[in-house]
Amino acid sequence: LDLLKQQTAKNLICAGIPEGIETPNKTGEVKSTEASGSIENDAALVLDSAHPYVICILSGQVSDAASAQ
Repeated sequence: LDLLKQQTAKNLICAGIPEGIETPNKTGEVKSTEASGSIENDAALVLDSAHPYVICILSGQVSDAASAQ
């Protein structure tokens, strides 16, 4: 949990969570090859006091990483 709380990239799942809700997360990517495109992912713990949950998103065959984010 401490490692996830140190993540500085907050532009994926965290960007869609209301301010004030703690959201430790871990992003990752695999750079593009011409044939397969790149892979973008993010996993987060959404620590809402009433209803905490986990969300994980994986996007494959991404041709434009900026648009995917």
